[in-house]
Amino acid sequence: MAIALPILLALLVGIFEFARAYNTQQVITNAAREGARYGVLPTSSSAAAVQATVNTYLTSANLTADNISVTGLSSGTGGTVTVTVDLDYTFLFVGPVLRLLVPGSADPGTITLSSTSIMRKE
Repeated sequence: MAIALPILLALLVGIFEFARAYNTQQVITNAAREGARYGVLPTSSSAAAVQATVNTYLTSANLTADNISVTGLSSGTGGTVTVTVDLDYTFLFVGPVLRLLVPGSADPGTITLSSTSIMRKE
């Protein structure tokens, strides 16, 4: 029991951490899709409005993007709008353990999650 329990708990915590990271990846993918969808509408005119749409979606999930890039808004009908969302994700439990195992590294418990959505302008 003294050997098996710590291994089992470490395995469970790892599963929970990576499931949470995957969920966050799905949220930023949906946020990029929502931003691109707003950007292809005939009424959308500025990158700031698209970024506000993405931020609204992320705020509802208690997330804040590090970088939101919007390109292609000025293109006419048939052009494409590209929205990229970047977010630095920090593992809550795995990160501190990695810092103990890999001393002197920058931050092994942080990864950058990124998602890009491209849609055709209406």
